[in-house]
Amino acid sequence: MRAGSLRRRLTIKSVTEGAMSAMGEPAETVTTFATVWGSVNPLSGAELYRMHEIHPEVTHAVEIRYLAGVTSKMLVVFGTRSFEVASVMNPNESNRELNLLCTELL
Repeated sequence: MRAGSLRRRLTIKSVTEGAMSAMGEPAETVTTFATVWGSVNPLSGAELYRMHEIHPEVTHAVEIRYLAGVTSKMLVVFGTRSFEVASVMNPNESNRELNLLCTELL
């Protein structure tokens, strides 16, 4: 991973379910887990076709430096855009970088 490719400021948010709301629905609490530098890349062509075999909803790949605790129940916020993390990959289990397969929320 080249440091120069990580030029986007991203916020990783943790979503947890709390107590029931007055309407009887579980209330979600969103908190900031970390703010990191990374890259956001839309999938296209063969990549998109290959990823749709595993996760049909994946639209983007987000690359960040390794950060312990990142899970597939988190959100990545980039400016006004939000991405739901579908999968977290640690290439070669080297703890150097994380590749997050994400779905853009509209």
